[in-house]
Amino acid sequence: NNNNNNNGELALNRVVIAGIGSGLVVSFIVNPIELIKARLQVQYAEAKTIRYSGPIDCAIKLTKQHGPFALFRGLTGTLAFRTFCGVYFGSYEYFSRTFRYYCSPNNNNNNNKF
Repeated sequence: NNNNNNNGELALNRVVIAGIGSGLVVSFIVNPIELIKARLQVQYAEAKTIRYSGPIDCAIKLTKQHGPFALFRGLTGTLAFRTFCGVYFGSYEYFSRTFRYYCSPNNNNNNNKF
């Protein structure tokens, strides 16, 4: 199977694709949370700008004022940022496999210098 290497592990390019996919999926969960958090933090710049009593109040008011997709403002940036999960997952898997290989007692070509 071309999707796996000799050890039955997922091929590195597949790990990167899975990381990108996970980043895209989590964006739809994280974006509303980050938007509400940012709105709550910004409101305390001045005493007269306090608009929300909490996160649920903020979500309700945003949805009433701007429609059902109000909580997904800035989603494009979040999607772009979260695709970087492919780099996180890919680099972690690459270094993990590299260290496992070079530190393995079965590897006769090294002196376990790690």
